[in-house]
Amino acid sequence: MVSESKKLIILLKKGDEAAFTELINTYNRRLFAYAVSLSGDYSLAKDIVQSVFVKTFEYRKRLDPEFSIQGFLYRSVYNQFINTYHKNQSLLKLH
Repeated sequence: MVSESKKLIILLKKGDEAAFTELINTYNRRLFAYAVSLSGDYSLAKDIVQSVFVKTFEYRKRLDPEFSIQGFLYRSVYNQFINTYHKNQSLLKLH
């Protein structure tokens, strides 16, 4: 029997827009709350989550149904936060 997470990834890999919408509806609030807890900035958190969903859609064909989509999304938010933080620190040093 195939889990719901695996079905969702399989549909995403095929480019199913309804599956992508379901992914957003399922994880958007949780990822936003996580991003706010990392950054302390609502606007930045919104940008991070949006970026993660865009990148997830762009790279959907590389997703592996054997791995947790939830874990992938949370790790992506964390990585995006770290990248944004380092970018902002570099810009501050330039000013």
